[in-house]
Amino acid sequence: MHALIGGDHATASVPGVSVSGNGFALLAGGGVDFNFNRYLAFRMPQADWMLVHGNGSTSGKNLRISFGVVVKF
Repeated sequence: MHALIGGDHATASVPGVSVSGNGFALLAGGGVDFNFNRYLAFRMPQADWMLVHGNGSTSGKNLRISFGVVVKF
């Protein structure tokens, strides 16, 4: 399991107008590793959920699902 919590800042401008805003960002998730041996594993699945909240509204909610090979040192 893992979690990242932080802030975001966005700025946009066109000639004569400039807008900026601050917000909150969150990424949380986890995954399962199936070990082949001491140095190699297969990660299936890993899921992450990301939330970006800025300027009083929720700007984005995303789900990411992935899998792959894990090499351990």
